[in-house]
Amino acid sequence: MTSPNTDIENCSTPDIHVQSDERTFQAVHSVTKLVDEGVKKPVVNFQPDSSLSNAHSGDKEDIQPDSRPNIVFVLADDLGWHDVGYHDSVIKTPNIDQLAAEGVKLENYYVSSWCAPSRVNLMTGRYRIRTGLYGDVCDFMGIHETTLADKLYEAGYYTAMVGKWHLSGFEHAECYPTHRGFQTFLGYHGGSQNYFTHRRGGPHAPYDFWANDTSIAVKYEGQYSTMIFADEAQRIIRQHNTKQPLFLYLSFQAVHVPLLVPPSYEDQYRSLIEDDKRRVYAAMASCMDEAIGNVTATLKEKGLWNNTVFIFSSDNGATPTDGGSNWPLRGRKGLWYEGGIRAVGFVNSHLLSDHVTGTTNHELIHVTDWFPTLLRLAKADLHGLKPLDGIDQWETISRGNVTNRKEVLLNFIPGDTNGVVNENHEGEATADYFDTMPFSAIRVGDWKLLTGNSVIEGNWVKPVELGLRFIRPKKHGRVELYNIKEDPKERKNQANKNKEKLHELLRKLKHYSEQINTDVRMA
Repeated sequence: MTSPNTDIENCSTPDIHVQSDERTFQAVHSVTKLVDEGVKKPVVNFQPDSSLSNAHSGDKEDIQPDSRPNIVFVLADDLGWHDVGYHDSVIKTPNIDQLAAEGVKLENYYVSSWCAPSRVNLMTGRYRIRTGLYGDVCDFMGIHETTLADKLYEAGYYTAMVGKWHLSGFEHAECYPTHRGFQTFLGYHGGSQNYFTHRRGGPHAPYDFWANDTSIAVKYEGQYSTMIFADEAQRIIRQHNTKQPLFLYLSFQAVHVPLLVPPSYEDQYRSLIEDDKRRVYAAMASCMDEAIGNVTATLKEKGLWNNTVFIFSSDNGATPTDGGSNWPLRGRKGLWYEGGIRAVGFVNSHLLSDHVTGTTNHELIHVTDWFPTLLRLAKADLHGLKPLDGIDQWETISRGNVTNRKEVLLNFIPGDTNGVVNENHEGEATADYFDTMPFSAIRVGDWKLLTGNSVIEGNWVKPVELGLRFIRPKKHGRVELYNIKEDPKERKNQANKNKEKLHELLRKLKHYSEQINTDVRMA
């Protein structure tokens, strides 16, 4: 494994004035010998105040034009199913809507129910039971894992990341993006921060804003992160050497809490949304949408768009009490109902077949699938990788072929049962060969099984503009079975009615439970 170490128009508050030259910097490349599992890794040294003149166009001066596609992966944070225009939302997302309409919408696409676990899936192509990070909230990724950026860098791509990392914690520098395959990084390491101050919490909390391994938060204090990240993505695109394919991972902070946005974006919703949280959340989503429009416009200006695969995804569902909406799906961020894990996602590219452009894809797809799919597009070498759980979905996405994916392990969290196994409520389904107390979820074909206390708080929540209402299920079960194709809102628990399917999925969970890896090496 080899790995480098390394203005949105009208999108500012009246009291914030930033000249374009204050947001520029240059990556200067050198090679340092680092030892990790016996492999040498190139290092990128960051000089934040350098000129942009030849930012990375000189990386490989003798490189010949490369026909492989550029890859731009945009990840939204906590964006709900009902929070984009093309899902009949009051929220205005015209750029996202147009990109989705001209591409392929992925409407049966799953992620994790939390931020960091989805990022582990994306970067490794592996379920978290294999990486050792099988809990719900985990903010680091062991260095024994080969990342998507590692492999694309090895394949000759220029690899750049902008935005939220959330895979290293704060103390493990060897796990920062520029040590995990990215040649440049501008963003933050943690799970959340203030959008303007770039502190992890209150006014005296530590800063968390970096250019590669250099803290530069003070320089950007007062500037809104959505704008900063879009500016940096545009800078990377403008300075890119078009002879080399580009992998740009743009991981927005929006629309994660805290709910903060420049006032001009909130103004458009004052007559539409009375609820303060929902109104600010909507404004944050619209600002992100504008940022995405600016990034795609820059790709077109640079002449890269026609050979770019553009992917948009949310990392998990929204939290209704924080202004988001997953309506009409059940549940929220942190739960394994559809509202927590069925993501907004689409692909836009001129490489899509004409007959799928503008269509909706209902094939089963999981966030781990991006790893082998994108490496296939990059013609990257897959040898030497640990076993992948993701599968190549390019023919499914680009041509509409039936997927080879038959199942997805959505979650498995072993729990301490104190020796009590299958202590179910009276009348509930159970099995003597599998403990249903741990939090587990699996999708097999059209069927989905949930076990454990993950079923708590699985409400349906109408957004305020539709008449806010929390619709609670009549009964919570510790084993729940749904036919998602027929019952996507998860209203009819069939655990007691379809015992054959119940035991089929329980045995699948038992199989996965025997594969858990508890070894995570940070160094």
